[in-house]
Amino acid sequence: MRTINLQNKTHSACGEYCKFYIIGKLGLKVYRDYNTAHSAYLNQKLAHKFGVAPKTFGFYKVIRDGYVYYGYRTQIVDCLSYDVINGSEYQDILAEKLSNIFDQLYIDPYDFHRKNTGFIGGRMVGIDFDPVMTGEFYKEFRNVYGRIRKKTLVA
Repeated sequence: MRTINLQNKTHSACGEYCKFYIIGKLGLKVYRDYNTAHSAYLNQKLAHKFGVAPKTFGFYKVIRDGYVYYGYRTQIVDCLSYDVINGSEYQDILAEKLSNIFDQLYIDPYDFHRKNTGFIGGRMVGIDFDPVMTGEFYKEFRNVYGRIRKKTLVA
């Protein structure tokens, strides 16, 4: 596993489970533990295959201030401000475009709200893929991952 050293880097965004850093032209999503990070990485990688997530660029061990974390490099998306997207029409588009596909991929769409989406070339994508599938759920996800990654989805 490759390693990234994050000394003297400040995160540009964070959520409940993840901190997001911009390093060059890519982002780095960093998590406290391996299972959460790896689950999020696999979820996003799979969702990208079906056009509803940014591309991933490898899984990493991350060192910061002497502590070990885990994460992955990802494509950076354009996010709209809260004021622009504060409306039910946006939520309807989100529900229609993403939730059905996430359900088919065994990714819980519950946390995909307006602050957890962005755009790549005008295409709406989800940006939050953690941590629903940790522990036993993570093991089950790993069991079904191989069966569903080649599946043809209906949007």
